[in-house]
Amino acid sequence: HGKVDKQKCAYFSVEITAEQASAGIAVLVSSESKSRFKLLHCEKVGVHDYEVADKVDSEKLRSATAAAMFFVDVKTYMLGGTPPAIEQAKYEAPEDVLFRRLDSMKPRESKKLAAGRHVFAVYGDNWFQ
Repeated sequence: HGKVDKQKCAYFSVEITAEQASAGIAVLVSSESKSRFKLLHCEKVGVHDYEVADKVDSEKLRSATAAAMFFVDVKTYMLGGTPPAIEQAKYEAPEDVLFRRLDSMKPRESKKLAAGRHVFAVYGDNWFQ
């Protein structure tokens, strides 16, 4: 639990074992206040320097904003957004909305993390596009 102010960044260092890396890692961040943020994965370059390797923008959900990164050996997908209410009215059953969202699924880039130290960061508000 914590708070990241706008235009500020909180860093988290994680030590990942070979067993954890092999099983796969999921990094999930949410904001109950529905604040916009970016989830960053930083990779080491050089002796003491890090650079942003991956970036995920938070997305609005019903009760929060959230972002997730998956480092697994299987293909994962991003579920499409919820159709506007006017379009949802066309559907006969609530399940139809879910199936409509499945139509717009997009594959995520598949990556694995090696064992060792990894740095993640949460950046408040907009940063770069």
